[in-house]
Amino acid sequence: MPIYEFFCSGCDTDFEKILKNSDLEGLIQCPVCDSSKKVKRKLSVFSSMASNSMSTESSNFPSYSSGHSCGGGCACC
Repeated sequence: MPIYEFFCSGCDTDFEKILKNSDLEGLIQCPVCDSSKKVKRKLSVFSSMASNSMSTESSNFPSYSSGHSCGGGCACC
């Protein structure tokens, strides 16, 4: 089952719920203030890393391996 992200504008709370697609039709309640009228589903953003078996010469994507735990995708490098 997918994890959905929500935001409650009533109490400024971000929260996640594991739901079936059919459960999205009902009202989702905020776990902090119990409001369902002010809860909006957020756009979930995720990323994935390509496996190291792909050579960078044959790929059109840049390599982001800098040795840092962030993977090189931030400004700390």
